[in-house]
Amino acid sequence: VQYIAASGYKLSQYATEGNPYNIQIESALNSKKWDYVVLQDHREEILQNLEKSYDAITALKEKIEQNGAQIILFAAQTDYIGRDFTINDQSIYLDQVSLQQLCLSNYFKLGNKMSVPVVTAGNNFVRCINKYPDLSLYNSDLIHPTVLGSYLSACSIYNTIFGKSAYGNNYLPKSKYKNAELLNDISLEDAKKI
Repeated sequence: VQYIAASGYKLSQYATEGNPYNIQIESALNSKKWDYVVLQDHREEILQNLEKSYDAITALKEKIEQNGAQIILFAAQTDYIGRDFTINDQSIYLDQVSLQQLCLSNYFKLGNKMSVPVVTAGNNFVRCINKYPDLSLYNSDLIHPTVLGSYLSACSIYNTIFGKSAYGNNYLPKSKYKNAELLNDISLEDAKKI
C-alpha cells in the first residue's frame, strides 16, 4: 500500500507532467506492479468541473493500466454541514445529503463512462450517521474523517474490491492485525457497527 496525496490538490494537478506528485505517481507505477489504484478527486472539482476530473482520470488511467493495475474511483464523504458551491455559474448551498448524492452521481457518471468501479464511502457515511448518530465519523473540522470514519472508508473499499461486506473481517481493534496502534481509538463494538 502506498499513499500519494496532498491537501487541497485536484486530480488535474496529479495528472500534470512534471508536477511533484505526478512524478511520485509515475515513480510508484514504475517501481512495482500494483493490483489497484484508488483515485479521489477534490469534491469541488467533482461538483463544479466534471470534465476536468474526466480529463485527469483519463491521463492517469493510461499509465495505471500500463502497470496492469485496476482503477477504482473513491467517492469520499462530503462536508458534514454542507457548503456553498458554484455550479453552472450559480451559487448554491447543498446540505450534506444533497452534496453526497450529487457527488456520488458524478462519480458514477465518470465510472460508467470509463468502465471503472466506484467506492460509495460517502453514502456509507450518510447511512451510518442515520443509523448510528452516536458514532463520531468526522473530525472537528466537519470535513475529514476520524479514525472510525477512515475505518468505514476502508470497509467500503474492501466491499468494492472483493464484492462482499467487510462484516466479520479480522481487522478489528485488539486483533493481531492492528497496525501501529491505529485501531486503538476504535471500540470493537463501534467497528462491528461500521
